[in-house]
Amino acid sequence: MKLRLLTAAVFAALIFSCGPRIAVKAKDPVQVPPRMDSPDATTSNATPAAPVAVDLVAAKVLYENKCAQCHPLFKPSDFSAQQWVPILKSMQIKAKIDDQQREEIYAYILADMQ
Repeated sequence: MKLRLLTAAVFAALIFSCGPRIAVKAKDPVQVPPRMDSPDATTSNATPAAPVAVDLVAAKVLYENKCAQCHPLFKPSDFSAQQWVPILKSMQIKAKIDDQQREEIYAYILADMQ
């Protein structure tokens, strides 16, 4: 009986280890202009701010972890880029995120909208 159980366990481990390994590969950081606090974030005729390098995978995780604590997540396409600016600023204190994290979330939202 013990031999059958051990054989079954080894066989199950062998089958499990032969399965495909699914790994999430982080993308290279991308350049995502403009910053939320730049004039270009709310108007279209201002000079754009310098691009900010952002790891979008980390920004998405930040968005999902911080924003989902209080409410269901919105799709980035639910609001325009201009509408997201005051939303993120008002939620920043509630979500306990700093300015850099807010910018990363905004960059993720802009990238996901496209």
